[in-house]
Amino acid sequence: MGRKKKEEVFQPTMSADEIHTRLTEAKVRLTEARAVSEAVRARQAQLAYDRECGELVYISSAMSEFDAKLAPIMALFRSLPPLLSSSLALTPAQHKIVQEAVDKVLQELDQIEFHFETSEEVDARASADHTSKKGKKIRG
Repeated sequence: MGRKKKEEVFQPTMSADEIHTRLTEAKVRLTEARAVSEAVRARQAQLAYDRECGELVYISSAMSEFDAKLAPIMALFRSLPPLLSSSLALTPAQHKIVQEAVDKVLQELDQIEFHFETSEEVDARASADHTSKKGKKIRG
């Protein structure tokens, strides 16, 4: 008949402790992955709810609103020197001092920039925060 195959003896590559450790780590990673998945689902549900409630706006619309509301405020600042000059009967030298002070304030206000994060940027930052905190817990 045929030759009998010689049975190979199983040689484990890890000790029982190593197997236990790896299984435990795998369970922890799976649990963490599920938690991240749940957080993503919760975030998506919150965004959907916010959208339904009218809580989300486009950046272009927010910028237009800021511009519309800030323009009159800036006009009020620009009107201060002549208003103060006439109501306080300022000399031309005093008027110049007031004008320079207002101009300086306007220049500083002009340097203010508004940065509106997109939903992708917010989500990426939140995800990065979550990942870095998770990493700190594991390493610590």
